[in-house]
Amino acid sequence: ISGFISAPPGRRNWARATCFCWVPPALEKPLWPRRWPGRWMFPSPVKEDCPITPGVVRRRLQFILEHAGCKHVRFHDLRHTFAALSLQNGDDVKTVQENLGHATAAFTLDVYGHVSERMKEDSAARMQGYFENLKKA
Repeated sequence: ISGFISAPPGRRNWARATCFCWVPPALEKPLWPRRWPGRWMFPSPVKEDCPITPGVVRRRLQFILEHAGCKHVRFHDLRHTFAALSLQNGDDVKTVQENLGHATAAFTLDVYGHVSERMKEDSAARMQGYFENLKKA
């Protein structure tokens, strides 16, 4: 599972979006100790053709965070961090909206609007540079 992985959209609302993420080699084994045979990236070890439960995901995340020497975070915090960093680093809103599975880009902007202040400042600085270059020409 080195490099990028993709999870197909699921049946439930929270799993609609296709997820792309880079997995550092040091975390491959804690994340995926064995290959999965079915359609689930995180299959249940108990029920056939079912995903693992949220509690197992929480415990696995905490194990991975401890293994990596990171502080405790909730799984949903990773989603917010992904969205904010995507927008801050130049991903367009439509792409972030689709990656998160939001119904509209407007909803994505409403939730992550705090990012837009920095984006406004960056935009103003770019425009200032553009106008300064016009004066020189």
